Amino acid sequence: MNIEYVQSFIELIEKFLAKSITALEFEKQFLTLWHKDERLLEAYNSVENLFFSVDQFTDLPLEPEDDPDDYINEDRLRESAAKTLEELRALK
Repeated sequence: MNIEYVQSFIELIEKFLAKSITALEFEKQFLTLWHKDERLLEAYNSVENLFFSVDQFTDLPLEPEDDPDDYINEDRLRESAAKTLEELRALK
């Protein structure tokens, strides 16, 4: 496992949860980091789950016809980020 790469995810999630960056900034930075394609090994499942949450995130209001399983708001993105942070910290 690349400890520095995992640490980059931890620091990014911490900034997001501390509201130092917006959800849109988090989304952009997360995807940039994700696409570096380092091997996460033990951390892969946790980070992959957060990737799916980032992919589902929208800052637009959901319409009644929108499927709530297809989109998540900022609160749900924060919940996913907090869960991933806890899992990554447990690996160190």
